[in-house]
Amino acid sequence: LEKLKLFRGQGLYVTHSQYLAERARALYGSNHYENGEQDVSFLSFREYLETMRVPEGKEVSFSRFAEWLYRFPKQRRVADAHRLYEEFRGVITGSALDAPYLGREEYLGLGVRQSIYLGTERQLVYDLFEKYLVFLGENHLYDPNIIAYDYLREVKPLYDFVVVDEVQDVTNVQLQLVLNSLKNPREFMLCGDSNQIVHPNFF
Repeated sequence: LEKLKLFRGQGLYVTHSQYLAERARALYGSNHYENGEQDVSFLSFREYLETMRVPEGKEVSFSRFAEWLYRFPKQRRVADAHRLYEEFRGVITGSALDAPYLGREEYLGLGVRQSIYLGTERQLVYDLFEKYLVFLGENHLYDPNIIAYDYLREVKPLYDFVVVDEVQDVTNVQLQLVLNSLKNPREFMLCGDSNQIVHPNFF
């Protein structure tokens, strides 16, 4: 936050956690601090998406995802809903910048350090991912990585500087979307700690 105060102009502080964004805003303005040379928006990633266009439907939650997965018989699904959720949100979606998600062959071809699952399990995982896409559409839900990819076509260079906090939990496509909102592509700061990863995305 102290480094953020050195920038000038219209700025964006963005992080996944709404609580952290609100806390950062409060700390930034503590002790009646004012800076006439900058105007900073403190936003969660979801709020950042909404500055461009409010996504249709609701973001799919883990609880809704797990409820969907456990409807399948055991022989037609993986056992751990949390691991699958992270694989969908951090590997199959979010990693590519030229498509909303990896194709089946791209996914099957990932190295052992690029996926939570072994090669023998990935056919089933991708089968479930295709069903997941149908599940989203039928239930008016959205995946934030797929939305971020769609919004790459709409983002405008509005900010003079950007600060991304807890960047270890941000996917490639989410980071690209945020950085594309810069007027000058070099005026950004990324803050994070790989030892504090909450969402496995092979940061």
